[in-house]
Amino acid sequence: MYCRRSLKADYLQDIEAAGFRDIKVIDETPFPVEYIISDPTVKAIVRNLKLSPELARDIASSIVSVKVTAAK
Repeated sequence: MYCRRSLKADYLQDIEAAGFRDIKVIDETPFPVEYIISDPTVKAIVRNLKLSPELARDIASSIVSVKVTAAK
């Protein structure tokens, strides 16, 4: 299973580990689910992993673009 909060926290931690400080998330934009679930490759993965449509949609909705500001 996945956890959006954990992945975001890991990403921010990686930024800190790279030597940045004063790290702030200034914007989060979800990627449109329709773009993801209509992709032929994604459809094949969903089919091969035998994911339910609900789980596939939930996973797809977790994809976001995060804008971060930080100082080095």
